[in-house]
Amino acid sequence: MSLKKITSSPWIFIPMLFLAVGAGGGGLVGNLTTVMFKDFGFSNALIGAIALLSLPSCLRFLWAPWVDSLGSKRDLCWRFTALMGLLILLLGAMVALGHLTPGLAFGVVAVFSLIFSCLEVSADGYYIRIFNRKQQAGFVGVKTAAIRGGIILAIVLFIRMAGDLQEKGWTKDAAWGTSVLWAGVLLLLLALYYRQTLPRAPGDEPVKDHAAFPLVPVLKEYINQHRAWAIITMLLIFRFGQGMQVYMVPPFLMDTSDAGGYGMSPKNIAMLKTFADMPCMIIGGILGGLIIKRFGLRRTLVPFTLLLNVPNFAYIYLAYFRPEATMSVFGYIFYRDVFWTAALETLGYGIGFSAFYYYLHAIAKGKHKTSMLAISSGLMGLGFYLPGALSGILQERLGYPVLFIISSSLGLVTLLIIPFLPTPSFEEPAQESTAA
Repeated sequence: MSLKKITSSPWIFIPMLFLAVGAGGGGLVGNLTTVMFKDFGFSNALIGAIALLSLPSCLRFLWAPWVDSLGSKRDLCWRFTALMGLLILLLGAMVALGHLTPGLAFGVVAVFSLIFSCLEVSADGYYIRIFNRKQQAGFVGVKTAAIRGGIILAIVLFIRMAGDLQEKGWTKDAAWGTSVLWAGVLLLLLALYYRQTLPRAPGDEPVKDHAAFPLVPVLKEYINQHRAWAIITMLLIFRFGQGMQVYMVPPFLMDTSDAGGYGMSPKNIAMLKTFADMPCMIIGGILGGLIIKRFGLRRTLVPFTLLLNVPNFAYIYLAYFRPEATMSVFGYIFYRDVFWTAALETLGYGIGFSAFYYYLHAIAKGKHKTSMLAISSGLMGLGFYLPGALSGILQERLGYPVLFIISSSLGLVTLLIIPFLPTPSFEEPAQESTAA
């Protein structure tokens, strides 16, 4: 089998493409900066505010029509990934030289987030062009697993690297700067890979619109969907509780026992993600996509919503009782209950988020499908990042136990909206593709 045939398989290029989406967003912006800022002694309120740096992802529907007109989604994927790599190199140099001030760091990451939002538009647009609807359902689990994999890759490689270098006597500036520089190199290598290997999708051309401001007709088309009110409400609340929780889990694990945490180091966090999150994320993501393909959305949305949210209640138990029984995994010592909580939460997330993510693709139709998907993703992001921005303030005022009670409970509100959602079927027409 030739190398070209191997790289043109969707089992190869889909994971590789969305690896950069996960590594760039949830990995570098969502996790690496959170742990790095905590390691440098920044407050939880400031760390929670990192969520605001992801607002460009939420608002990307504003410039999605413009991005859609720039070129083929295939070419835009590698170009935006390369720009992200260059910006991360700049951030790494700043950290290594001892210039990690909140203002400068937040400025670079904000620009990075803007470019990252353009990559999301391009990658999603490519995905819904390279596959027909049934293929989208079959690979949505692979896609979500790859995104989660990119997040965990950033944690495992770069947070662990910073922890290892500090254990060897490096300063925090040098250790974190070196780690972030390598993250930039990885993004540049991925950009080169996309340029050389991504197959071309049928109909992947710039979408030119004769309207003076193409967003207006796109928004009208979106609002005129069947039961648009239910779709918009669901997108805003589906991940609201999770957004409030996810930004405070690393500070919770890293804070001292006097501050209500477990006192774990950055390397401890990285190893926990390696052995608890990574395997469960891969299994959950792929399994979720296969279940949706077999049973469809209507029968899976409710159980998948429960799987996404119920495991989060375990963090309430951890915060109240802070059990310290330990266990060994491949020679590494972990807090037993923390390990299993992380594993179950990731498995539930992998399975549950597949249904939600596929739903975003399934309702994206028509000429402006890339922009329609960007609007849905943006609304979902607002329901994730805005509560994330408030999470640090709430934690400092209420403590970890109360914060986790609120965040875990809010996630179940979606169950009230699901009965009203329109659920597209596989048989509805979608862009056909030659992808195998």
